[in-house]
This record gives sequence, structure tokens and C-alpha cells, in this order.
Amino acid sequence: MVWTPAKSSALSPSYNWNVTMANTAFFTQAVAFNSDPSASDYTEFSNGANVTIHNDAFRVSEGTEGASKPFFLTIPMRVDLPLPFQVVASLLQQYSKEVVNVQYSLGKEFISDFITTSTIRGEDLTIEQQAATLLSRVYFLRFSRSHHELVLQDQTDVRLHVLQIESLLNQSTRELKPKDAMAALHLISMILFDGGHGDKWRQYLLFAAKYVKERMRETRDKNGGLEKLRELGGKEALIVKTAIWFDVLASVTTIQSPLLLDVVRSLFEPRRSCPAELSNTTFVLMDKLGGNNGDSTPPSEGESEEKLSMMSPMGCENKVVWAFAEISALAQLKWQLKEQGKLSIQNLVLQSNKIEKELEARYIPVKDISDFSNVMSYSRYLVSNIFRTSALLYLHAVVNGGYPQVNQISLAVDEVMRWIRYIPWKPKEQTEKQIHRTVIRSTVFAFYITGALTDDEKYRKTIIDHLVQEVGAVMGNCKAILEILDEIWSERRSGRSGLQCTDEVLWREKLTRRPGELILLV
Repeated sequence: MVWTPAKSSALSPSYNWNVTMANTAFFTQAVAFNSDPSASDYTEFSNGANVTIHNDAFRVSEGTEGASKPFFLTIPMRVDLPLPFQVVASLLQQYSKEVVNVQYSLGKEFISDFITTSTIRGEDLTIEQQAATLLSRVYFLRFSRSHHELVLQDQTDVRLHVLQIESLLNQSTRELKPKDAMAALHLISMILFDGGHGDKWRQYLLFAAKYVKERMRETRDKNGGLEKLRELGGKEALIVKTAIWFDVLASVTTIQSPLLLDVVRSLFEPRRSCPAELSNTTFVLMDKLGGNNGDSTPPSEGESEEKLSMMSPMGCENKVVWAFAEISALAQLKWQLKEQGKLSIQNLVLQSNKIEKELEARYIPVKDISDFSNVMSYSRYLVSNIFRTSALLYLHAVVNGGYPQVNQISLAVDEVMRWIRYIPWKPKEQTEKQIHRTVIRSTVFAFYITGALTDDEKYRKTIIDHLVQEVGAVMGNCKAILEILDEIWSERRSGRSGLQCTDEVLWREKLTRRPGELILLV
């Protein structure tokens, strides 16, 4: 695995340093490190002080033996901009009190404990702690900026902090540990907090995926991987589930099979892993019996089983996660076969029918918050149904293309909107605001694909109203998604000429804002 930072920290072209402040010879056209000694120095300014990084500040060393010998970036100490101890301590404390609850908004408190115990109590500043510190910095810096300003674009010292952690990740590529994988996941969350722009998250995801593959190796002989997951500690299990979640939703953006597709199949393939599946109904029953009360006591037996479910902290049933992964794999297969002139529509439909069967609702919806003992449980329930119905919409869009007037797509949009209507509209009470914030931020993908694939103006207005409420919170990628939807709708309106637009909506292509910059739909 090779890190190839761009002029700032390779976050994306949006985050690059101004060309007048960085010599482009320092990096190649492919944004890889340029080892040519003729590459020049470059200077950046940080809080009024010059920060000069000389051309020998990046050293390259040969990687593992093999035909292709990769090079890993090494950042020397003089590039390090250490924070005062008091600042680090404060940021870590704020991470445990506030930031982690935004990062895992649908997770129970004992999940936060898995993260914060090692983060706060570690004697030495680990890579995980440094990443948590960075995540907290970006989180709080967001509140001092407008929606159009990116922390990772404006703050040179923050970008150098990113470089420092990347350097530590480079040094860990031979023997990955939980703290390394968690640090990589923190960096993905950092990008999401700052709007989800860029392409750098894919390299962080590769790092986390490598760790998961190593931990879940040879799981096909262990009851579909679930026994292996059960054997892991709570924190390791959380790393596995978070990496899977980022990977599966990222595959929607990249139009590629998930990196962890085999792991997802070994864990969540229906009828293979059903003994440990915790569905919406199961969570409601646990809630009623007091087994899902959100306290920070050690996990009970029910919570031990909950460790095996994506319902916590992602709010998505295992089989729906599996469906998302299979749909992305089907999309890639369709594209490849079409390019080769070998696409069989009959086979495509047969494959999709197997997935669609698992997305059918087999339970009576619980419609009232009074059926739940707390706000989180109700929010998780809404989120899970929005994910299930949006996965069905995603499937029909892959099979039929992005045509809003196709009957299956139109009906799927109706189903998603049926659940979106349960989200409090223009909330005023604190409870309603909490539900709204948690559900909207957790289901950005659903809002995007539904908005992109409908010509119904009432549906569009509902989507706008909900997203606008969260855009005001300056956190996350709601604003970026809203801008893309507005672009799609404007194009469809301008192309009508008084008639209904029949063009295909290239909704996935729209997520590529410019070469090398993708919007992450998480």
C-alpha cells in the first residue's frame, strides 16, 4: 500500500495548496511523490509563521520484497507541529464527551466506551489518540466557518497534522494493529465532518480494509464468519463493522465491488448468518424488555449478540448491508459485461431477484415513538427502514438505469418517501430535533438517490426541507448533496420544454465533482 499525498495532504484537488505557494515539480502528474532531486522547496504560512518543508523532508525507502517495490512516505520530525499537552488533553476529553457521539450517532454508550477508554487512558500518545485529536480539531473548527469554507483547505497546521498521522500509518503497514485501523477510520470521519469531499478517504479505507481482512481471515469455516466476529473484543468488532459500512457505501460512489465483499458475504449472507441477525423487530423487543436501554454497563448477553449486528451503530440490518454490497458488485459486473458486449438482461434480472427477495418487508411497521423506550431506538428504527427501501431503489436503478419514470423505480421512491415522512418536519422540540438530526445525517445516501430519481416536485420539496435543516449545522455532507440535487433538478427542468424529461439521471457520475474528487455518501 502506497501513500501518495498531493501538495497539501492529498485530500483532494480542493485541498491542495495554492500553486503560487508550492512548486508543482515536487509532485508528479499522478500526484505521487517526485523523488527527482531537482524538485524544489516550498513554503506555506501557518498562523502568520512560515513553515518551510525542504525537498529532502520526504525520504523514500524500499518496501517489501517483490516485483513491484512500493515506496512509503516518511515525514521527519521537523514537519511535525506538536500541540501543547493541555490542548491535546482537552481535545481528547471533548472527543469522549461529544465528538464520538456524532461519529457514532446510532451507537450505544458502551460502544463509545470501547473507543474512549483506550483513547483517554493510554499512557503514551498513540496513533489512535493523535487521530482522535485531529478529528476533534476539525469538528470544532467547522463551527467557526461558513458552509463554503473547508477546514482541511484553510488550515495549514491541520493539514500538516494529517501528514504526521499518515506517516505513522505508513510505518504500520507491515503489522497492523487495532489502533492503526481505528486511526484510519478516524481520518475518514474527519473528511466526512468537513463535507465528504475528495478521494483521500479511499486510501484510508484501503488501510482499514487490510486490517479487517487479516482479522477475518478463514472465516468461511466459522459459521459464516459470525463466530470469528463473536470472538473479537468489542472494539475490534466495532472496527470491523465500521470498515465494512464505509466500504459498502463507498462502493456506491466508486461503482466498484466493495473491498470487503467476501467478508460481508461470510458474515451477512442471508440464511448463512441468520442466527445472529438482529432485525427491527428484535430491537423493538429488546427495547421493551429493557435490554437496549443505552446505559454504559458492561454488555449483557443481548448486547453480545448486538455486537454481531449492523443495527448498532449503523442502524442497518445485516441482510441490507449484504444487499448493498451485492448491488454494487452487480453494478460493476453489469458495466464490465456491457463493455464486453456480453450483457444478458435475463441473467441480470435473475441476479437482482435474489437480492430483491431479501429486501421485502416481513414485519408490521411500528409507527409511533411510544413503541420505543428512548429516542435512539426510534431513530435507529426509522434509519433501518429508510436504508432497506433505498437499497431496493438502488437495485432497480442498477438494473433499469437512472430513469425516474420506470415503474419499479417510481414505486421504490414512494416506499422511501413513506418512511421519510415519519421524520419530524421542521422540528421544534428537543426530542424531535434529535431524531431529525440523527436520521438525516445517517441516511444521506437515501436522500440523495431518492431525490435524484424523482420528478415529483412534492417529494423534492420534502427532501429539500429536511436537508436544509441539517445544512445549517455546518457538519457533514448534506450541503454538498443538496447542491448536486439542485444541479440534477435544474438540468431536468431545462430539458423538458413543456414535456416530461425522459433523459437518464447520471446520479452516480454526479458524485464526481472534478477529476479525483468524489463525494462520499456516508
